[in-house]
Amino acid sequence: MSFSSPSTVHPLLVVSSLITMTTFSLDQIDDYDDDEASLPDTASPPPPRTPRQPGDDNGLKTNNQRNPSPAIPGTPNTQQVGEDDSNSQLQEENSPAASPSPVATIRQPGSPFDWEDLNLDTVPPQEFSVRILILPLKLCNFSGHPAGGFCGNWVDVDMRDATEESEPTRLWAIGPGEQQPGFCVTCGKIRCIVFFDPDDDRIIITNKSPHPVSCKRIRTAKTVDIPSQESGVITPGEWEFTTNENECLFQFNLLVEHPYTSDRSVIPNALLPAKPAQARRLASRITIPRGQFPSNPLISLDRGEIIQVGTGENDYDLKLLEPIHDRRCSTVYNAEHSHMPGKIVTVKVIKPHSRRKESAVEAIETWIREFSIHSTFGNHYAIVPYLGSDARFNAIFTEHIDAKPLIYHVTDQESREFNGNIMRAWRILGDMASALSFLHTRKIVHGNVHLTNILFHPVRGAVLTNFNLSFEEENGAVGNAAPWYLPPEFIEDAQSRCSTSDMWALGVVMVWVLGKIPMPESTKHWFAEDIHPTGPTTLMIHRYAQCRMEDWLATVQAGNDELQEEGGEIANLVDALVQQVPHKRITAATLVERLAGCNLNDELGLESDLNRDTLLQRDAIA
Repeated sequence: MSFSSPSTVHPLLVVSSLITMTTFSLDQIDDYDDDEASLPDTASPPPPRTPRQPGDDNGLKTNNQRNPSPAIPGTPNTQQVGEDDSNSQLQEENSPAASPSPVATIRQPGSPFDWEDLNLDTVPPQEFSVRILILPLKLCNFSGHPAGGFCGNWVDVDMRDATEESEPTRLWAIGPGEQQPGFCVTCGKIRCIVFFDPDDDRIIITNKSPHPVSCKRIRTAKTVDIPSQESGVITPGEWEFTTNENECLFQFNLLVEHPYTSDRSVIPNALLPAKPAQARRLASRITIPRGQFPSNPLISLDRGEIIQVGTGENDYDLKLLEPIHDRRCSTVYNAEHSHMPGKIVTVKVIKPHSRRKESAVEAIETWIREFSIHSTFGNHYAIVPYLGSDARFNAIFTEHIDAKPLIYHVTDQESREFNGNIMRAWRILGDMASALSFLHTRKIVHGNVHLTNILFHPVRGAVLTNFNLSFEEENGAVGNAAPWYLPPEFIEDAQSRCSTSDMWALGVVMVWVLGKIPMPESTKHWFAEDIHPTGPTTLMIHRYAQCRMEDWLATVQAGNDELQEEGGEIANLVDALVQQVPHKRITAATLVERLAGCNLNDELGLESDLNRDTLLQRDAIA
């Protein structure tokens, strides 16, 4: 499956609605970075996902087909553009790994030009939305980020006063793609990552070089200095990219996202005529200025509204069916996707919690992490299927599952006890053991197992969702998970989280499911980052967080002790999950084996498989 992207320099976003658009706040405050883990506002279930097939961003054919250029040895994965000289030695180790893609080397003419004289209307349509036009002055590498590979295209652009005899100016055009939120530029020892902000026209440049770099406005005195390992914000306009030695590597023009097609059509369906042609004509005459909408269009939709992304053969429509939640760091809703007729898709839009550049980069990197992990490991019956993504909006598309998170499966809002029976407890344990075994076999740690991230239905069973804090075990943990599910070793070592941490978290879930501890999210809260503060914090705050965690761990231990007094096979398995010493905890694979050997007839006091099957059927109906 291929989700499309806008096909021209200035992508058109058309919105048809049943009701007026609403604006969601980007500054909602959650208790901790994992916004999925707090008590939801509604009783609607969160999302799901299945690998997509790579494809072009849209169906438009480009007027500027890439012409084969002499290949440069040692650079199969990037595009090299600009003027080669002795100061522009490329370092292969700085180029991210990717699949082979064409190499282009073109020397720019020596005569300068005024960017204001450039006729942007003559930029040929591309397979991506062109956001940056680059005039290389030195030999530079450009590669997609995070995957590497193809990034951009040469385009011939006319000047405003061009005649038939005039030669066009050749520029390198770059824009975001469905799986490419940015690109990497390398020139000698200079290496920077450039992100397109989905919520703004700006770009954010992160300097990965050992030396500082600068971006200077061509017509003003404004300069953005970017020290090593820091970031800078660049707004639309013409800029020079220079080194600390004041050497200009390239000039570029950052275009606004919608400079000309800045209106979106909005009209209630009830007011449209029955004939489609008449409806289109009427809708085209009713417009709302772009400034009245949030910058990221996928978070501006309301129930029944439709957004059209792209204008080519592979454009797609998204119709919001049912909001699920709108929190500080994400907006989630169910929708219809035109590429998947008859199927409900769950859309998750990851958003920054503030306007600060660090927050924008964090949101993009969260999208990269979730996309990179969830799109690669394949399908499992107890893991929500991945369907696709769109980096231009920080969006992840997953399959809708008709199930509620465990946090909603309660007897009442006061006690918040699990409302299921022992059969459902066995089902949850078995499904989650299988899901975690599937992930851990692939060296992936979910990193955020808790009640909100486990969907449950008596027939479908338990399904694991939300991979925004997942990581490859060899790379170490990221972010701060829900504090109630962190293992005891976290108090001593913040980097201790691994596959055994997932097993501890599942143990906490099961102790609650079996009624031996209160719902974790209903108890006193603390911030996991206060256990190991990296910034300024008071000793009192640190001690409070540590004491709260120690108290909670004691609560879990007491609940497990009570469970062991009752006995039974499920109690033994839960005890193996909540062992204090990490290496003594049962692994997911071993848990699956032990579950396969359990005799549920004896455990449940059943006399035959027939009685067990009858109980399962009754449980599914309940």
